[in-house]
Amino acid sequence: MKSRKKKPKYLDPTVDFVFKKVFGTEQNKPILIDLLKSILNIDIHSIVLNNSELIKNTSDEKAPRLDVLATLGTGEIVDIEIQISTKALMDKRALFYGAKLIASQNMEGENYGELVPVYVVVIANFIWDPDSPNMIQKFVLKNDESNKALTLEKPILAIYFVEFNKLKLHNEIPKSALERWLLFFKSPDEDTMTKLKMSSENLSKAVSELEYVRLSKADRVLYDAKIARVRDDNTRVSSARIEGEEIGLQKGLQTAHMKALERFQKQAVKRFPALSPATQHTIFMMNEAQLDQQYEMIIDYPDQKSFEIELQKIAESHK
Repeated sequence: MKSRKKKPKYLDPTVDFVFKKVFGTEQNKPILIDLLKSILNIDIHSIVLNNSELIKNTSDEKAPRLDVLATLGTGEIVDIEIQISTKALMDKRALFYGAKLIASQNMEGENYGELVPVYVVVIANFIWDPDSPNMIQKFVLKNDESNKALTLEKPILAIYFVEFNKLKLHNEIPKSALERWLLFFKSPDEDTMTKLKMSSENLSKAVSELEYVRLSKADRVLYDAKIARVRDDNTRVSSARIEGEEIGLQKGLQTAHMKALERFQKQAVKRFPALSPATQHTIFMMNEAQLDQQYEMIIDYPDQKSFEIELQKIAESHK
Protein backbone atom coordinates (compact mmCIF):
# COMPACT_ATOMS: atom_id res chain seq x y z
CA MET A 1 0.00 0.00 0.00
CA LYS A 2 1.34 3.39 -1.05
CA SER A 3 2.03 5.83 1.76
CA ARG A 4 0.46 9.23 1.37
CA LYS A 5 2.87 12.08 0.87
CA LYS A 6 2.82 14.28 3.93
CA LYS A 7 1.43 17.74 3.23
CA PRO A 8 3.53 20.69 4.42
CA LYS A 9 2.44 22.53 7.52
CA TYR A 10 3.07 25.87 5.83
CA LEU A 11 2.35 27.03 2.30
CA ASP A 12 5.01 28.63 0.11
CA PRO A 13 4.44 32.44 0.19
CA THR A 14 6.15 32.89 -3.19
CA VAL A 15 3.28 31.14 -4.99
CA ASP A 16 1.12 33.97 -6.37
CA PHE A 17 -2.11 32.39 -5.11
CA VAL A 18 -0.73 32.25 -1.55
CA PHE A 19 0.86 35.70 -1.78
CA LYS A 20 -2.52 37.26 -2.63
CA LYS A 21 -4.17 35.30 0.19
CA VAL A 22 -1.71 36.74 2.73
CA PHE A 23 -1.31 40.32 1.45
CA GLY A 24 -4.28 41.01 -0.82
CA THR A 25 -7.35 40.80 1.43
CA GLU A 26 -9.21 43.41 3.47
CA GLN A 27 -8.68 41.63 6.78
CA ASN A 28 -4.93 41.43 6.15
CA LYS A 29 -4.32 45.09 5.28
CA PRO A 30 -2.22 45.64 8.46
CA ILE A 31 0.11 42.87 7.23
CA LEU A 32 0.47 44.55 3.82
CA ILE A 33 1.12 47.94 5.45
CA ASP A 34 3.84 46.42 7.63
CA LEU A 35 5.54 44.81 4.61
CA LEU A 36 5.39 48.00 2.52
CA LYS A 37 6.70 50.20 5.33
CA SER A 38 9.76 47.97 5.60
CA ILE A 39 10.42 48.06 1.83
CA LEU A 40 9.50 51.63 0.86
CA ASN A 41 10.88 53.08 4.10
CA ILE A 42 7.96 55.52 4.42
CA ASP A 43 5.27 56.01 7.02
CA ILE A 44 1.95 54.42 6.01
CA HIS A 45 -1.17 54.93 8.12
CA SER A 46 -3.86 53.56 5.82
CA ILE A 47 -4.27 51.69 2.56
CA VAL A 48 -7.06 50.88 0.09
CA LEU A 49 -7.01 47.70 -1.98
CA ASN A 50 -7.87 48.28 -5.64
CA ASN A 51 -9.08 46.20 -8.57
CA SER A 52 -5.85 44.59 -9.80
CA GLU A 53 -6.87 44.35 -13.48
CA LEU A 54 -5.21 47.01 -15.63
CA ILE A 55 -7.24 49.01 -18.13
CA LYS A 56 -7.31 47.58 -21.68
CA ASN A 57 -6.36 49.72 -24.70
CA THR A 58 -8.65 47.79 -27.05
CA SER A 59 -11.76 45.69 -26.57
CA ASP A 60 -10.05 42.45 -27.67
CA GLU A 61 -6.91 42.99 -25.59
CA LYS A 62 -6.44 40.75 -22.55
CA ALA A 63 -6.03 43.01 -19.54
CA PRO A 64 -2.94 42.22 -17.43
CA ARG A 65 -3.79 41.30 -13.85
CA LEU A 66 -1.47 42.50 -11.11
CA ASP A 67 -0.79 40.50 -7.95
CA VAL A 68 -1.77 43.17 -5.39
CA LEU A 69 -2.69 46.77 -6.21
CA ALA A 70 -3.28 49.36 -3.51
CA THR A 71 -3.51 53.08 -2.87
CA LEU A 72 -1.82 54.57 0.17
CA GLY A 73 -3.65 57.07 2.38
CA THR A 74 -1.45 59.81 0.89
CA GLY A 75 -2.57 58.91 -2.64
CA GLU A 76 0.44 57.02 -3.96
CA ILE A 77 -0.31 53.87 -5.96
CA VAL A 78 1.58 50.65 -5.18
CA ASP A 79 1.71 47.49 -7.28
CA ILE A 80 3.27 44.50 -5.49
CA GLU A 81 4.37 41.56 -7.64
CA ILE A 82 5.75 38.21 -6.54
CA GLN A 83 8.00 36.75 -9.23
CA ILE A 84 9.57 33.28 -9.23
CA SER A 85 11.50 33.33 -12.52
CA THR A 86 13.80 35.66 -14.48
CA LYS A 87 12.55 34.44 -17.86
CA ALA A 88 9.43 36.59 -17.57
CA LEU A 89 11.52 39.76 -18.24
CA MET A 90 10.25 41.26 -15.01
CA ASP A 91 12.28 44.46 -15.43
CA LYS A 92 10.37 45.33 -18.61
CA ARG A 93 7.07 44.14 -17.16
CA ALA A 94 7.61 46.37 -14.12
CA LEU A 95 8.16 49.37 -16.40
CA PHE A 96 5.05 48.48 -18.39
CA TYR A 97 2.89 48.09 -15.27
CA GLY A 98 4.17 51.37 -13.83
CA ALA A 99 3.54 53.27 -17.08
CA LYS A 100 0.03 51.79 -17.30
CA LEU A 101 -0.75 52.88 -13.74
CA ILE A 102 0.46 56.42 -14.50
CA ALA A 103 -1.54 56.61 -17.73
CA SER A 104 -4.71 55.24 -16.10
CA GLN A 105 -4.97 58.07 -13.55
CA ASN A 106 -8.02 60.30 -13.89
CA MET A 107 -7.05 63.96 -14.31
CA GLU A 108 -9.13 67.08 -14.89
CA GLY A 109 -8.21 68.18 -18.40
CA GLU A 110 -4.44 68.06 -18.81
CA ASN A 111 -3.44 69.05 -15.29
CA TYR A 112 -0.41 66.78 -15.02
CA GLY A 113 0.31 68.21 -11.61
CA GLU A 114 -2.44 65.89 -10.34
CA LEU A 115 -0.44 62.79 -11.21
CA VAL A 116 0.40 60.79 -8.09
CA PRO A 117 3.58 58.70 -7.69
CA VAL A 118 3.48 55.03 -8.64
CA TYR A 119 5.61 52.41 -6.89
CA VAL A 120 6.13 48.98 -8.44
CA VAL A 121 7.53 46.51 -5.91
CA VAL A 122 8.90 43.25 -7.35
CA ILE A 123 9.58 40.59 -4.71
CA ALA A 124 11.89 38.26 -6.62
CA ASN A 125 12.55 34.61 -5.85
CA PHE A 126 15.82 34.81 -7.75
CA ILE A 127 19.00 36.92 -7.79
CA TRP A 128 18.18 39.74 -10.19
CA ASP A 129 21.50 41.57 -9.95
CA PRO A 130 24.35 39.34 -8.71
CA ASP A 131 26.80 42.26 -8.90
CA SER A 132 25.06 44.19 -6.15
CA PRO A 133 24.98 43.07 -2.50
CA ASN A 134 21.86 45.17 -1.83
CA MET A 135 18.71 43.22 -1.06
CA ILE A 136 16.54 46.14 -2.24
CA GLN A 137 17.33 48.10 -5.38
CA LYS A 138 15.35 51.22 -6.20
CA PHE A 139 15.15 52.65 -9.72
CA VAL A 140 13.85 56.10 -10.71
CA LEU A 141 14.16 58.31 -13.80
CA LYS A 142 17.32 60.42 -13.47
CA ASN A 143 19.62 62.60 -15.55
CA ASP A 144 22.41 60.40 -16.89
CA GLU A 145 25.13 62.97 -16.05
CA SER A 146 23.96 64.95 -13.01
CA ASN A 147 21.99 62.10 -11.37
CA LYS A 148 19.17 64.60 -10.80
CA ALA A 149 15.67 63.10 -10.73
CA LEU A 150 13.35 63.92 -13.64
CA THR A 151 10.59 65.04 -11.27
CA LEU A 152 12.18 67.20 -8.60
CA GLU A 153 9.59 66.89 -5.81
CA LYS A 154 9.00 63.13 -5.79
CA PRO A 155 9.75 60.46 -8.41
CA ILE A 156 6.56 59.86 -10.38
CA LEU A 157 7.66 56.27 -10.95
CA ALA A 158 9.87 54.17 -8.67
CA ILE A 159 10.59 50.48 -9.18
CA TYR A 160 11.87 48.34 -6.32
CA PHE A 161 13.50 44.95 -6.79
CA VAL A 162 13.46 42.99 -3.54
CA GLU A 163 15.92 40.08 -3.72
CA PHE A 164 15.23 38.09 -0.57
CA ASN A 165 17.59 35.28 -1.61
CA LYS A 166 20.49 37.62 -0.82
CA LEU A 167 19.56 37.47 2.86
CA LYS A 168 22.19 35.53 4.80
CA LEU A 169 20.65 32.95 7.12
CA HIS A 170 21.58 32.81 10.80
CA ASN A 171 20.22 30.86 13.74
CA GLU A 172 18.57 33.95 15.22
CA ILE A 173 15.62 35.87 13.83
CA PRO A 174 16.77 39.23 12.37
CA LYS A 175 16.07 42.38 14.38
CA SER A 176 15.03 44.61 11.48
CA ALA A 177 11.46 44.38 10.15
CA LEU A 178 12.72 44.26 6.56
CA GLU A 179 15.00 41.27 7.17
CA ARG A 180 12.26 39.43 9.03
CA TRP A 181 9.95 39.83 6.03
CA LEU A 182 12.72 38.70 3.68
CA LEU A 183 13.21 35.62 5.85
CA PHE A 184 9.45 35.00 5.67
CA PHE A 185 9.76 34.65 1.89
CA LYS A 186 13.15 32.91 1.85
CA SER A 187 12.64 30.10 4.38
CA PRO A 188 9.05 28.88 4.75
CA ASP A 189 10.16 25.88 6.81
CA GLU A 190 8.37 24.96 10.03
CA ASP A 191 11.14 25.95 12.44
CA THR A 192 11.66 29.39 10.88
CA MET A 193 7.96 30.12 10.70
CA THR A 194 7.50 29.20 14.36
CA LYS A 195 10.21 31.69 15.34
CA LEU A 196 8.86 34.42 13.04
CA LYS A 197 5.41 33.94 14.53
CA MET A 198 6.79 35.06 17.90
CA SER A 199 8.67 38.08 16.53
CA SER A 200 5.74 40.44 15.82
CA GLU A 201 1.95 40.58 15.68
CA ASN A 202 1.78 41.09 11.91
CA LEU A 203 4.23 38.31 11.16
CA SER A 204 2.25 36.05 13.47
CA LYS A 205 -0.88 36.76 11.41
CA ALA A 206 1.01 36.27 8.14
CA VAL A 207 2.45 32.92 9.22
CA SER A 208 -1.00 31.77 10.37
CA GLU A 209 -2.31 32.46 6.86
CA LEU A 210 0.30 30.04 5.53
CA GLU A 211 -1.07 27.05 7.43
CA TYR A 212 -2.08 24.42 4.89
CA VAL A 213 -5.01 23.20 7.00
CA ARG A 214 -6.66 26.62 6.75
CA LEU A 215 -7.28 26.12 3.04
CA SER A 216 -10.63 24.94 1.77
CA LYS A 217 -10.69 21.77 -0.34
CA ALA A 218 -11.00 23.83 -3.53
CA ASP A 219 -8.10 26.06 -2.53
CA ARG A 220 -5.94 23.03 -1.75
CA VAL A 221 -6.50 21.76 -5.28
CA LEU A 222 -5.55 25.18 -6.64
CA TYR A 223 -2.43 25.39 -4.46
CA ASP A 224 -1.22 21.89 -5.37
CA ALA A 225 -1.74 22.68 -9.07
CA LYS A 226 0.23 25.91 -8.74
CA ILE A 227 3.10 24.10 -6.99
CA ALA A 228 3.10 21.46 -9.73
CA ARG A 229 3.24 24.21 -12.34
CA VAL A 230 6.25 25.84 -10.66
CA ARG A 231 8.08 22.50 -10.50
CA ASP A 232 7.26 21.80 -14.14
CA ASP A 233 8.51 25.23 -15.12
CA ASN A 234 11.79 24.69 -13.28
CA THR A 235 12.16 21.30 -14.99
CA ARG A 236 11.64 22.96 -18.36
CA VAL A 237 14.42 25.47 -17.74
CA SER A 238 16.78 22.74 -16.52
CA SER A 239 15.95 20.55 -19.53
CA ALA A 240 16.76 23.39 -21.92
CA ARG A 241 20.12 23.92 -20.23
CA ILE A 242 21.09 20.22 -20.17
CA GLU A 243 19.96 19.47 -23.70
CA GLY A 244 21.52 22.69 -24.90
CA GLU A 245 24.89 21.49 -23.63
CA GLU A 246 24.45 18.10 -25.27
CA ILE A 247 23.12 18.97 -28.72
CA GLY A 248 23.57 22.71 -29.12
CA LEU A 249 21.76 25.55 -27.39
CA GLN A 250 19.17 26.29 -30.08
CA LYS A 251 18.20 22.64 -30.60
CA GLY A 252 18.15 22.14 -26.85
CA LEU A 253 15.74 25.04 -26.37
CA GLN A 254 13.49 23.77 -29.19
CA THR A 255 13.42 20.26 -27.74
CA ALA A 256 12.71 21.52 -24.22
CA HIS A 257 9.93 23.77 -25.55
CA MET A 258 8.29 20.84 -27.35
CA LYS A 259 8.42 18.74 -24.18
CA ALA A 260 6.90 21.64 -22.23
CA LEU A 261 4.08 21.86 -24.79
CA GLU A 262 3.45 18.13 -24.41
CA ARG A 263 3.27 18.46 -20.63
CA PHE A 264 0.89 21.41 -20.93
CA GLN A 265 -1.32 19.50 -23.38
CA LYS A 266 -1.63 16.67 -20.83
CA GLN A 267 -2.42 19.19 -18.12
CA ALA A 268 -5.09 20.84 -20.31
CA VAL A 269 -6.76 17.47 -21.04
CA LYS A 270 -6.72 16.65 -17.33
CA ARG A 271 -8.39 20.01 -16.61
CA PHE A 272 -10.87 19.68 -19.53
CA PRO A 273 -11.29 15.95 -20.44
CA ALA A 274 -13.59 16.73 -23.40
CA LEU A 275 -11.02 18.94 -25.16
CA SER A 276 -11.26 18.39 -28.92
CA PRO A 277 -8.26 17.13 -30.97
CA ALA A 278 -8.32 20.42 -32.95
CA THR A 279 -7.99 22.47 -29.77
CA GLN A 280 -5.23 20.18 -28.51
CA HIS A 281 -3.40 20.72 -31.81
CA THR A 282 -3.59 24.49 -31.26
CA ILE A 283 -1.61 24.08 -28.05
CA PHE A 284 1.43 23.07 -30.09
CA MET A 285 1.32 26.41 -31.95
CA MET A 286 2.14 28.39 -28.81
CA ASN A 287 5.44 30.20 -28.51
CA GLU A 288 7.30 30.39 -25.19
CA ALA A 289 5.64 33.62 -24.03
CA GLN A 290 2.14 32.27 -24.81
CA LEU A 291 2.96 28.99 -23.06
CA ASP A 292 4.15 30.83 -19.95
CA GLN A 293 0.91 32.85 -19.89
CA GLN A 294 -1.30 29.78 -20.31
CA TYR A 295 0.58 27.92 -17.58
CA GLU A 296 -0.40 30.80 -15.28
CA MET A 297 -4.03 30.87 -16.42
CA ILE A 298 -5.02 27.21 -16.92
CA ILE A 299 -6.34 26.86 -13.36
CA ASP A 300 -8.29 30.12 -13.54
CA TYR A 301 -10.46 29.37 -16.60
CA PRO A 302 -14.07 28.94 -15.38
CA ASP A 303 -14.96 26.42 -18.11
CA GLN A 304 -13.72 24.65 -21.22
CA LYS A 305 -15.35 27.13 -23.61
CA SER A 306 -13.40 30.12 -22.27
CA PHE A 307 -10.16 28.12 -22.59
CA GLU A 308 -10.99 27.18 -26.21
CA ILE A 309 -11.82 30.81 -27.09
CA GLU A 310 -8.43 31.93 -25.78
CA LEU A 311 -6.62 29.20 -27.75
CA GLN A 312 -8.55 30.20 -30.88
CA LYS A 313 -7.15 33.73 -30.52
CA ILE A 314 -3.66 32.24 -30.33
CA ALA A 315 -4.31 30.20 -33.50
CA GLU A 316 -5.52 33.31 -35.35
CA SER A 317 -2.46 35.28 -34.26
CA HIS A 318 -0.24 32.73 -36.06
CA LYS A 319 -2.11 33.02 -39.40
